[in-house]
Amino acid sequence: MSESSIYHPAVVGTPAQALSLTQLKPGEGGFSEDLVAAYQPFGKQAESIRSLRGQLSLRWFNEGHKLLALTGLGQGEGCSFLAANLAIMFSQLGQRTVLVDANLRDPRQHQMFNLGGRQGLSDLLAGSVGMEAVNAVSPFANLSILPSGTPLPNPQDLLGRPSLRLLLNELAQDYDIVLVDTPDGLLYSDTQIIVAETGAALLVMHKNHARLSDAQALQAQFANAKAQIVGVVLNEF
Repeated sequence: MSESSIYHPAVVGTPAQALSLTQLKPGEGGFSEDLVAAYQPFGKQAESIRSLRGQLSLRWFNEGHKLLALTGLGQGEGCSFLAANLAIMFSQLGQRTVLVDANLRDPRQHQMFNLGGRQGLSDLLAGSVGMEAVNAVSPFANLSILPSGTPLPNPQDLLGRPSLRLLLNELAQDYDIVLVDTPDGLLYSDTQIIVAETGAALLVMHKNHARLSDAQALQAQFANAKAQIVGVVLNEF
């Protein structure tokens, strides 16, 4: 936090305003209540995610990297929840942030950010739309979302095209932070394709459900794709 953003008694407004946070009232904006970074920025969940943001900044993004995939082992790990809130929190630092919903199996970001059935990643990769599919989301300054787009019967065929690499490279030129939400890592081979292009992944596991053997299996898959796991999050919420 810079000195100019530290709360001072002379500042008039709420703590969220003093810290340049976007704090929404319940129901405001029509977003999912899972966006705790916006609706409950000083709650326990938000504080935990804020701590994770600090670790990722220090150990990954400050090293010159821009791309990071978030991957869960299976259903219910909280990967999409974490990706959405991390994206908001990075944008709150003034960093130009884009969240790509590459979970073409069970996408959630268009619902969480109230984007409806807009065109998105699948349409862009297919060449039917351009970069206008990337949506700036008001009232979140510095935050854009690329939703999943039109549902596909076999997303792997589309994700395996060279257009995914070209898109990620273009986003890395235009944004400071590029977060990619992916399908369940052990259920779909889509994830390995995506992580091979981002070069790195943050592994999300539920504290009381995940098995170490599953995490090791996924790590081996990523190693075969010449990608690394930059960290592991044990989600207890």
